[in-house]
Amino acid sequence: MSEIYNNLPLSDGIKKRFEIINKEVSTFLDAESKVSINDEISSEEINNFLNFEDGDKNQSKRLTNGHILYTILNGGLVHANNDQVVQQYKEWVSQPYLTSILWNEFIDILVKFTVCVFEIESLNNEALEELSKN
Repeated sequence: MSEIYNNLPLSDGIKKRFEIINKEVSTFLDAESKVSINDEISSEEINNFLNFEDGDKNQSKRLTNGHILYTILNGGLVHANNDQVVQQYKEWVSQPYLTSILWNEFIDILVKFTVCVFEIESLNNEALEELSKN
């Protein structure tokens, strides 16, 4: 979508705003979430999560916002046609404490992602208005 914006005869302001939003989305999805897991989540990790502590990063893997969003959407809610992603999702939901924590994170991620989508929609409308004047 960046290429489309850059190739259209749009003002530099609109192009710049799109790049800022696009970068914010990418940075947010690539950022580590508050959740870290290994094969099984331990009660210590749950306590660390609830206390917002980092825990031992050598023993567990910190999940990114994008990984949580992708896995829950494509592993259980929407497509569920990628066996590896479906298996990951099933492993997550088989652990009751992890399920609750991940669903909470998923909702938070989805809300923030949706806000960015609406910002892009608004910017697209401005771009269309500007293009129709040219």
